[in-house]
Amino acid sequence: MTTPHTPSAPVNRSAERAERAAQITKQRCNYCKGLIVWAKTEPKHDAVPMPLDYEPDDEHGNALLWHHDTWGLIVSVLGTKGARQASVAEGHRLRLHHRLSCPDAEKWTTRPATTRPKKTYTRRSRA
Repeated sequence: MTTPHTPSAPVNRSAERAERAAQITKQRCNYCKGLIVWAKTEPKHDAVPMPLDYEPDDEHGNALLWHHDTWGLIVSVLGTKGARQASVAEGHRLRLHHRLSCPDAEKWTTRPATTRPKKTYTRRSRA
């Protein structure tokens, strides 16, 4: 007796690679001890590391995580709701920047926003 062949849903290999890389590189936040994944912003000369929540959040997330052979984990921030919905429909899992969900996010800054650098010089008159 043969079983009828049912076609499976299309598999997004790029999304699977990003998920595997995120599982390997997950870490703990220094402040709240939540699971995070570090990824670099778009691969340009000025790529900046960005902490993302490890758990995907397709409803509120706007960060698309993908894996590049040379640069590793890369994050693309999706600005419009349509772009986010299209990515989820393609099988990608969106994540949220960890600063938006970390209860200790105010401790991240190195200097309070109200503090100005001290003036170390005196202005001389032009006379």
